[in-house]
Amino acid sequence: MEVSLPYFGRAFTSTYGTSDNSYRFTSKDYAVTKTQSKKGNWVYKIKPNDVKNVSDINIEIFKNGRASTSIRSNDRQPISYDGYISKNEETKEKEKL
Repeated sequence: MEVSLPYFGRAFTSTYGTSDNSYRFTSKDYAVTKTQSKKGNWVYKIKPNDVKNVSDINIEIFKNGRASTSIRSNDRQPISYDGYISKNEETKEKEKL
């Protein structure tokens, strides 16, 4: 899992020597739970085990394609993001004869 999200909020520890406060990390060891709410929305709870400052990531996907993501951290205030889920563009490879 690769995460690259901006962060605007209060940090409880300083990041000395860098001005980048965003969430940028790659996790290979994480647990995912998937549930469906009473309204039919899908909720994914992700707990990365190999990232020390992120405690959990929650993603809720609504029926109309909207999505809400929230991140809780050990050293920052929680932050949430809103957007839409869309399909990636597919590139067709040319057939070689």
